[in-house]
Amino acid sequence: MAELGTSMHRALSLASKIQIPSSELPFKAIAFFPWETQDLAALWEGEYNKEEYTDVWNSAISGYKSSFAVASESRACILSSQSPASKLLDLRLPKVQYTGGGTPQIAWALYPSFSPLLLIAVDRRVLVLDTKTQSVVGKLRGHGGTITSIAVHPISPHICCTTSKDFTTRIYDLTRLATEPSTDLHWAPDPRPSGAGRPFGLRGVEPEGLGRGLCIIVLVGGRSGGHRAAVLGAAFHPVLPVLATCGADCALKICTSKIHQASIGSIVWLNHELLLSHCASPVFRRGEGKEAILNTGEGTLVIWEWLTANLFFPSKQAGFQQEVLRGSTSECQDSSSLKVIAEYAFEHQLKPNVIPRIHSSTRGEPQVSYTYPGSQVIRIVELATVKSRKKPILANSDKQALLQDTLERHLNIEPLSNLGSTQLSILPEEGSFHACAMNPDGDVVIGTGEGAIWIWHK
Repeated sequence: MAELGTSMHRALSLASKIQIPSSELPFKAIAFFPWETQDLAALWEGEYNKEEYTDVWNSAISGYKSSFAVASESRACILSSQSPASKLLDLRLPKVQYTGGGTPQIAWALYPSFSPLLLIAVDRRVLVLDTKTQSVVGKLRGHGGTITSIAVHPISPHICCTTSKDFTTRIYDLTRLATEPSTDLHWAPDPRPSGAGRPFGLRGVEPEGLGRGLCIIVLVGGRSGGHRAAVLGAAFHPVLPVLATCGADCALKICTSKIHQASIGSIVWLNHELLLSHCASPVFRRGEGKEAILNTGEGTLVIWEWLTANLFFPSKQAGFQQEVLRGSTSECQDSSSLKVIAEYAFEHQLKPNVIPRIHSSTRGEPQVSYTYPGSQVIRIVELATVKSRKKPILANSDKQALLQDTLERHLNIEPLSNLGSTQLSILPEEGSFHACAMNPDGDVVIGTGEGAIWIWHK
């Protein structure tokens, strides 16, 4: 059932429910097919936006309109949100060594030949599925920890990245083979490329994987500016050659800044300079010694602005691009080159470090949908009514006033429920949600959970 919020134009109603046999593992990852006919003009910087490619493009994506993919540790399916009874794909995944950590991740990718791909991460490996041949065409490996997210480049969708609990982010080119010769930089004085293999996850004598997908960049953790804990999410800039990452060290990486108080679960670009991120419920310690008490706070959703975009990519110099981009030491350690625009608090959670599964839709009116694993509720929140947060007092004020102002700002964060919202819920006897997703237009919402998939339409 759905309850209409204050500013939604049309109500969401439950259109269908797909039962999953109890013998099957529940689907824990969802991704809508992200492209439409008009998107060819932007993909690959318009290289294929020509008349001779139009029919091929329309034919390639026509069968996937309104479709979505779901995945468990052992199975992947593609279904239509309009007629979910008919499966476009139902594939058993090859067995991989599974340590039991994390949840499966899923994303859509695309060859320049317009062949849609599914990327499914199970534990430490990524499977590349060709949806036309319904076969595995690539197996990517290299991470030393559980993969936590997959992001695909919005303009060059054959480029993707994976984040992991091993503190690293790995970027892949799906048009290249994993067994291609190394193109690593050489170690002086030897002029030949290094044959030691990609760092942080593989020994040099082991292959990076099989089939499609070559690791071309590894972003490592550490004092050089990388994350100091698990990397939990990533997002490619919609236009610029920039990647933003977030992690359990409470840091966002374009510039390093701790604008959240707990593990940051995801990050997404809203436009050229605005980003949205969200975090888990933080834990605060009050008191000392035996009298210390641990309290759980509210996770937050933050919209913030990257202030130094024009420093690296001057908008007045069209076509200008630096070959090497280097930030300062202060940027790597604790940057102040961002500004928090708005901050809202999620519902209070009794358990610490619980990260909601969140999904955003920015085509048309910007919205986010989210659910907590094990919950019976999915909430959809409109971002159009977001208000800028209260301006802080001037830094040259007395310390006591500055401290009091900072404390009040952290303790009195406006609830996210104050924005216009819709609540979708199921009965406790029906099960609980593992994840949810919203289609690009924001008029279809899907939840997966124990024993079923629920589909709501406007």
